[in-house]
Amino acid sequence: MNPHLKKLLSDRKSAVLEEWREVMMRPFSKEFQGFVRRQPDPFANPVGGAIREVTEAVFEALLADEWDGGRFARELDQVVRIGAVQDIAPSQAAGFTLAFKGALRQALGAEAASNGMGPALQEAEARLDAVALQAFDLYLACREKIYELRVHDIKRGVRAFIEPTSERQFQPQ
Repeated sequence: MNPHLKKLLSDRKSAVLEEWREVMMRPFSKEFQGFVRRQPDPFANPVGGAIREVTEAVFEALLADEWDGGRFARELDQVVRIGAVQDIAPSQAAGFTLAFKGALRQALGAEAASNGMGPALQEAEARLDAVALQAFDLYLACREKIYELRVHDIKRGVRAFIEPTSERQFQPQ
């Protein structure tokens, strides 16, 4: 990453992360958003903890000289699972990663463009596009697993309903 852009981002880290976290919270109710903001304990507030972890991890990976999308895979998976389980739309469950671009632009303003950092900013945005695709893949894998579990439960319920009680009692499982 361009050293000037890296320095600029490091200086504005808290503003970028705060803006990004605000965008990530939009799908949730106002009450829940308030709870997440007030409760910093990751055990009492696992969603807020996961959001803080993934934003920090992606931000640090973005600043690295060499891109490694695996550096934050666990954190990204945690946040995407929350969206998949809560039936949040795929665009919101995985699209929050694209909101990081807007947070970057807002925090950097015209300064990045005026200092000739356009190509470096494009590289950073390309990295964030890769994060979005990774998040979408994770979301689809989670939803697929949820549907498999539902089908398995339905089959088990139908089988229990159809099989006579006497046969079920004497057959080994």
